[in-house]
Amino acid sequence: MSIELSIRGVEGSSSSSRTLFSTELGTHDSTVMFPQWWDVKASAQYVRCRKIRINRPCGDLDIIIPAAYDTELDLVYDGDTDFTFKRSKDVGRLGIAYHDSTEILVEYIFPKHSGQRPTKIVHTPIVRCFDSDDVVAFGTYYDEHNPQMDAGDLSASWGHYDLNLGDREFDLNL
Repeated sequence: MSIELSIRGVEGSSSSSRTLFSTELGTHDSTVMFPQWWDVKASAQYVRCRKIRINRPCGDLDIIIPAAYDTELDLVYDGDTDFTFKRSKDVGRLGIAYHDSTEILVEYIFPKHSGQRPTKIVHTPIVRCFDSDDVVAFGTYYDEHNPQMDAGDLSASWGHYDLNLGDREFDLNL
């Protein structure tokens, strides 16, 4: 599941999922004051930022982008913890934090020249909502045993794979 998000300036944004992303509104526009997390001085400095909330089942995230009227950013979110940036213009950096937190978990620093990828700095790993190891393992098993695996005619299969995914609540073998 991948969701696209486009951000334009300090007001515009569009997404392929209206329920997943929401923009936090400030007092007079769609920007909020957020503590500067780069070049930290002795006293806290606040910068005007776009703050976009990502609704997740295991804890919401905020995308924090220092605001500028000519900012353009197109990204793809995998639905869990990963972001892919398709296009950026006048974006210096971007931070990912848990919702209503000022601690930046992951920071992306964008290059000055187009064609280069942003640098990803992980301060604290983001908690994954979905562990895909079991599903990937089943996909590998299926690919390897596909010719012999047919339960459609109720014939006996020589292979066995446990589909419980570690929890009896969703027992697929019963």
